[in-house]
Amino acid sequence: MNKQLLLLVGIILLSMNLMLAQSTAGEGATVEPTGLIDKPTAGMLGRGNYAVSGSFFQRGGVLFGVSVGLLNQFSFGISYGGTDLLGSSKPEMNPYPGVNVKVRVVEETTTFPAIAIGFDSQGREVYLDSLKRYGIKSPGFYAVASQNYAMMGNLSLHGGVNYCLEREDGDKDINFFFGAEKSLGKQFSLLLEYARARSGLPQFRASLVLGKRDGRWVRP
Repeated sequence: MNKQLLLLVGIILLSMNLMLAQSTAGEGATVEPTGLIDKPTAGMLGRGNYAVSGSFFQRGGVLFGVSVGLLNQFSFGISYGGTDLLGSSKPEMNPYPGVNVKVRVVEETTTFPAIAIGFDSQGREVYLDSLKRYGIKSPGFYAVASQNYAMMGNLSLHGGVNYCLEREDGDKDINFFFGAEKSLGKQFSLLLEYARARSGLPQFRASLVLGKRDGRWVRP
């Protein structure tokens, strides 16, 4: 096992030991989900909270991130990873760390959604050197609105726009995305996400999650 992987695994395990796990899925959710599958929501960590996330992808890839709620309406995070961290091949780290910043500018009411603006430079999956982008592009600059409803449990609807700075592939359009989360009992949630650029194929993703989702733990 190489040094880079040992470092990432060590940080994740240490963080897990230090943190109190809280649910972000199902009717028993105790913290606001800050994202769906790949797209952000208007949910915030809250002041003094932090979240640690870890994910694995093809070619032995590992991505690790930490986000901190500096204020109830402001959070900041960094992430880093690479490919071939799992296996015997020589690791290839991402060219630079990812940075994310989010500010909630409007609080949710019963008749109006919460609205947040932010920037996230972290894409998903393998970094493509020829196109200077990730397999799944980073959100870049974005604005998103989220509204929650009590409907046979919890139902949240989300919609937003984003402008990615990874444009070497010729796609320079603004993207639109929509999503929903529906609780299924006290522990499960169904996540749905739809995204489309003005000149591009639509992307639809769905995920069923239990308790802590997306490998995320939050400490108050």
